[in-house]
Amino acid sequence: MDKKEEYYYSKAEGDLCDEAVALHHHRYQEVGFIKQKMEDPYIENSTYFIVQTVDLNKVVGVTRLIFMPLKDLPTMKHFNIFEILNCKIKLDD
Repeated sequence: MDKKEEYYYSKAEGDLCDEAVALHHHRYQEVGFIKQKMEDPYIENSTYFIVQTVDLNKVVGVTRLIFMPLKDLPTMKHFNIFEILNCKIKLDD
């Protein structure tokens, strides 16, 4: 019978936040979104969340919420959004 993995989800704080930021940065480098020495301008406005194995020994996933006005988010700055979709997004604060 297959072993079922169980995970623990939490807000990343303290050392775990540092680990989450590093993992997030590493993944962005892997996919070519940022270069190795680039700083992420959204860290200060972000809250990170992690996924750990139940035994809490290993962080296996990370995501973040960026708390900024929509018009300042990386999606709006770094990607082309079709005008028809852009019109559906309210950019007012």
